[in-house]
Amino acid sequence: MMELQDQQIGLVTDYLKKIGEYDNTYIIYLADNGPEATDITGENVSDLIRSWTHHHFDNSTENLGNANSSVSLGPEWASASTGGLSWFKAYTAEGGIRVPLIIKPAKDVLESEGTLESGTTTNELAQVKDLAATILDVANVNHPGTEYKGREVAPMSGQT
Repeated sequence: MMELQDQQIGLVTDYLKKIGEYDNTYIIYLADNGPEATDITGENVSDLIRSWTHHHFDNSTENLGNANSSVSLGPEWASASTGGLSWFKAYTAEGGIRVPLIIKPAKDVLESEGTLESGTTTNELAQVKDLAATILDVANVNHPGTEYKGREVAPMSGQT
């Protein structure tokens, strides 16, 4: 899976270079947080989750791994698959919240003073909701507030 992601990202970056837009483009890459540990057959799951899953997915043995199946690892295998980080999704421990966030800024930002050097690793806290605020800021676009084209929208909650 990682090799395929690397290959596909390479195709995108090669194309951007070919058309002369690589230096003008931000690339943002992040992963999902931690493995899912809910075991719908286990004792520690609500009847609501169990019945919702049964209604919406085909978890028969023959269908496992297909798009309309939803089987999770359970807590034991979720813990084993975090690569040594503690806990998993739904917990604010490393295994549940620590994910990569890689940003390749446009060339003008890379050349500006105070910018992190390429390859820098930080332990700064960030949330997905901060990405939208940051992208709007970089694009010099103001969030519309609470209404857009006559429709109510959620106010911005992220920070740049």
